[in-house]
Amino acid sequence: MITIKQKPMELPRQTWIRLVKEVYKEGEHKIDQRNNRVISYYNTCTIFSLPHIFLDECFIDNPRLERSFFEELITPHKGEFAYTYGNRINEHNQIKEVIKKLKEDKNTRRAVIDIFRPTDISSGKEIPCATQLHFNFNKRKLNLTCIMRSNDVVGAYPSDVYGFIHLLKYIGKKTGLPVGLYTHIVTDTHIILDHYEDKLKQLRIK
Repeated sequence: MITIKQKPMELPRQTWIRLVKEVYKEGEHKIDQRNNRVISYYNTCTIFSLPHIFLDECFIDNPRLERSFFEELITPHKGEFAYTYGNRINEHNQIKEVIKKLKEDKNTRRAVIDIFRPTDISSGKEIPCATQLHFNFNKRKLNLTCIMRSNDVVGAYPSDVYGFIHLLKYIGKKTGLPVGLYTHIVTDTHIILDHYEDKLKQLRIK
């Protein structure tokens, strides 16, 4: 298992690049279901420490796009898509219920949001990569752990981390709890070589 922890005052972009390098170096070369050449690593964990994180300026290539991803997370409409994270997260008022739980008892272990549905396994449509979000108050701070079945570490990872960290900040603000760690756990972390040859060179991975 690869575990990458953000160093004190390390920019999140640098933490991300360290993870990409490890996956590129240690991962297994495969052909995926879409016939893409990929490098895949089984089980990765990245831990981001707040507030030493400056997402808007330092993590991403398109801040406007990433901000729109967070806005999508708190919006229940899916539009023309098979799903959006906002659509799944807001089902059954999950965000409101998590806020309510944490306000009632900040030490609750039940502040969980489910994204993956049992019917997704047999679905022929696109299905969520993130499966569950768990908010937990520990060491006097509100933390969030995101569990993902799959994550494109070059293309999707930055916006996923950006959005979920801002969701943590949003829940922290609504509950009045200071925020602490964001932990991003992925079963299959992969690099799609056919899509990101130039990006890997830009990041000095190759």
